[in-house]
Amino acid sequence: MNRIKRVALEKLTNELTEKTSPSEKLIFEWLGKQKDIALYQGILTPEKSFKKAYQYAYSQATQFQVGGCAIIDDELVYLWIAHYFKQPVTVVTNDFAKEMIQKNKTKKEGLRNRRISIR
Repeated sequence: MNRIKRVALEKLTNELTEKTSPSEKLIFEWLGKQKDIALYQGILTPEKSFKKAYQYAYSQATQFQVGGCAIIDDELVYLWIAHYFKQPVTVVTNDFAKEMIQKNKTKKEGLRNRRISIR
């Protein structure tokens, strides 16, 4: 096993607890089967954690929910986990966060004001 992969999996193992859910265990097992060194390098980023990756995937899944329910394919969840670990860490300042919130509000207002005619 590659040294980077071994150290990354050790980091994740240290994060797992007795209260780890079955879905978290499946994600951990999937991570252990991967051969992507960039993925393992991302796992070793100090600011990143298994818990944050899981929260990221959860936040992505909530965008698909309808009536409080979402059915998500395992492979999509794995892609979200890999995406989280492979993306560079961004530092969000208050000004940047405010700017993003304002842009999002503007987009939503534009969509609300748009009328669609179906004939």
